[in-house]
Order: sequence, then C-alpha cells, then structure tokens
Amino acid sequence: MTLVLAQLPARPAAANGLPVRITREPASILVPHEATPVGVAGEVLTFDFRDASPNGFVWYPEVIASYALFNPSAEKQHVTVAFLYLDTWGDGPPLADGFEGMRVTWQGEPLPLSTALARREVRGDVWSGELHWLDPVTGERYAVHPVHQGAIVRAAVASFDVDAGGEGVLEVRYRQEDSGCDQCNRWIGHPIWHYTYLLQPARHWAFFGSLTIRALVPPGMVLAAEPPLQPQGGGVWEATFDGLPEGDLHLSIRPPGHAAQVAAAWGALLAPAALVVAWVLRRRLRRLAV
Repeated sequence: MTLVLAQLPARPAAANGLPVRITREPASILVPHEATPVGVAGEVLTFDFRDASPNGFVWYPEVIASYALFNPSAEKQHVTVAFLYLDTWGDGPPLADGFEGMRVTWQGEPLPLSTALARREVRGDVWSGELHWLDPVTGERYAVHPVHQGAIVRAAVASFDVDAGGEGVLEVRYRQEDSGCDQCNRWIGHPIWHYTYLLQPARHWAFFGSLTIRALVPPGMVLAAEPPLQPQGGGVWEATFDGLPEGDLHLSIRPPGHAAQVAAAWGALLAPAALVVAWVLRRRLRRLAV
C-alpha cells in the first residue's frame, strides 16, 4: 500500500504594476495511492499563524496535519507516505525561508525521508485543484486561479507499518508558503496572503471519518476561510465536518498592524527630507527679513 502526502512549493509569477500580485501553488494532501483497507478515522488540520512571520511582512504558518489511521483488515499493512513537490528549479523539496523542513512522525517516532518520482494518478489529482482568493473582511471569493501544470511533480517518501486491526497517529508538520498574495508590496497597499490546502484527493481513502479544521491567529489578523470557520475566542477559528467538505480549504489573511508599519516606515524615510525642507525655508525667510 502506498499513500501520498503532497505539498507544492511556491513558484515565481509575473506581477504587473503596484501593488504587486503573485500567484503560487497549493499544498498538502494525504491520500491513498493504491487500493488499501486502511482509512482515516479522523483528522485534525491546524494552521498556526502565531509567530509565523520572520520579518513582519511574509507569513509562513505552521501546518500540523494529524491523521488517526485505522487498519480494519486481518493483515499488517506496510504504508509509504510521500511528500510531493513541484521541482521547478531542480533544487529539491521546498523550505520556507528561516524555518526547518517538514517533519513526519508515526506514533511519535520520526520517519526518515527519501526521494522518488510521483505517480501519474497523483499528478492528476494535484493539477485538478484551484486556488481561491477570498476577501478577509467580507469573506467573499474574488479570484480563482488554476494549479500550475508545467513542472515535474516529485516526492519525498517515508514508510511505516500498521498492524492488523491496528490504529495509530500519523502527524505531519511543516511551514506552508503562501499560495499567492495580492497588494503584496511592502510599502504600498494592504497585503492579502492566500493559502490553499487540497482536501478532495483524500476521497481515495477506503473511508474518511471526521475532519476538524482549525486556524490560530494573532491579535489584529483578519481571516477568511472556505469552507467557513467559526470564531471560538482567543484567536481560534474552527469547524468540524462529518466527512470531507465540498471543495478544498482556502484561507486568506490580512496581517495585523500593516498600516502602522507602513506609516512608520514612510515616516522614517520622509523625516530627513522634512528636515532639509525646513532648513531651506528658514534660510529663505532669513534672507527675506534682511
């Protein structure tokens, strides 16, 4: 039995004018790649935006996907999971700048990773996805982008065993790069960062139980989600589904304090110019007074 875990890295895109708009790629699916009796009893998917910005501008949320797997068969199943990535530049799996790489554990024990080519069936599942851009204030979808199909999809794989009638927890942790940004010039506009997590390929499991989606945001951050998440207080947004919801998961955020940061930066830039202007005006006034 082979399972496939997919994350697709960011890719450069043309941006016209200012503020800048960039379209990238989605991330993160865990699906069975071949027929298997093993299924997902439940999944908890968390996007943690707290402490997710290395510079106060870009945001790399920590994604924690925790899968409770169950093997109802009378035989032990050998499982292989694969972290997929678009090998656009030939430099291996992507890493969010300033953060460590992906970690995969089975029953709390880390799994070593190796590389392999992604299977054709998986590539089709990945490329059929879409990127939905939401207005963080209204929650309305305002743009849809297709997934890029030009790069080779490769995989970083790991393996473990599930006992007959056994169960266990497979956990994946990584920092997700944005799937796109709008008005993402540091000095102009009010940036919106977008993140897409592909859910629908998980229908290939023998069964899929409940799914809890959770977003943790810092004070002042504005969040929109599709499907919608409900505020729980304390910066927690959450929703639980009896199975896979329709469509994939799309999150859009407006970072906290951006307007104040921009104003402070412009103030720092303009302050020297203001001093020069004041000095010139004083000299002219003195000359007029003579």
